[in-house]
Amino acid sequence: TNLLIHMGNTLLVFAFVHALVRATDAPAVSSLSLWLAALTATLWAVHPINLTGVLYVVQRMTSLSTLFVLAGLTLYVHGRTRLARAGHGWRRMLIGLAVFTPLATASKEQGMLLPLYAAVIELTVFRLRVTETRDRLRLITLGASVALIAVAAILAFFYANPGWLAEAYEGREFTWVERLMTQPRALWLYAGLTVWPNLSAFALHHDELALSTAWDTPATTWIAWLTWTVCVTLAWLVRRRVPLVACGLGLFLAGHVLESSILPLDLAAEHRNYFASLGLVLIVAYSLLAASSRRIGMAMPLILAVIGVTAATTWMRANEWRDPLTLTLVEVNRHPGSGRAQIGRAHV
Repeated sequence: TNLLIHMGNTLLVFAFVHALVRATDAPAVSSLSLWLAALTATLWAVHPINLTGVLYVVQRMTSLSTLFVLAGLTLYVHGRTRLARAGHGWRRMLIGLAVFTPLATASKEQGMLLPLYAAVIELTVFRLRVTETRDRLRLITLGASVALIAVAAILAFFYANPGWLAEAYEGREFTWVERLMTQPRALWLYAGLTVWPNLSAFALHHDELALSTAWDTPATTWIAWLTWTVCVTLAWLVRRRVPLVACGLGLFLAGHVLESSILPLDLAAEHRNYFASLGLVLIVAYSLLAASSRRIGMAMPLILAVIGVTAATTWMRANEWRDPLTLTLVEVNRHPGSGRAQIGRAHV
């Protein structure tokens, strides 16, 4: 069942990226829409960062939520493109947001970020391009309304549950402040696994990730915060020249807004990248094709090599999941500092 959902998501990734590329106002990029959509969907489908979202049965909630998110975003982009070029498309946009956000959220809470993804696309790809001024005002009103509703819901929750945060962290080995400080380093871990899928770096549990207890403990804490700030700033500055790169980075970071916040969750987990990895994979695919421009044939050997290595890494990782004993021994051997891996070995 999970594999079927993943296959459906792959088709939706193709449809979403194809619509997104066609929506850009750069003819050179739009001409590569089919190639870029196909390459992005292929790399995303066979990428090992998404393995736990498929083979870890309970993460069906993640893949199913992503199914509705991708469907909603595809509708939104189609409608938004029609709005920018023909002055109509609101129906598709609103269906994409109003219908698929609840469906995605009902599958997993992460689905409530669908409007945030739409906002990232708006700021990087469409940039409020419309044919009539009234439509621009409607877009701003829609975005502001959704933001106000989200803020009001958060404030109402904490007002009704004033002691929730302290109680939620009673059984944890870290505070919410320490968790929040650690997350930029976790994001770099995810980015590294996505851009450079090293088999030995993947893990069922990443509990050996060092906790950030201060800005200089470990020293990479402030570096991680600074580098992400620089990346976001650069993406914003170049959003007109390379909107897909800015959009990809935005989708990756937006995909972690919920689970990399103060919520009382583990420090890191690969399945949190099931949708978020799409942003970085889009950047990688775009980079591979941008260098070749119209000479796709010249880049094909490199593209096939990247796909082959990525798929082979996933195949080897999936083979390690063939039975509990094999998986546990692999986890312990590669990550001896993981307490959960050691406990899993004892249980098996």
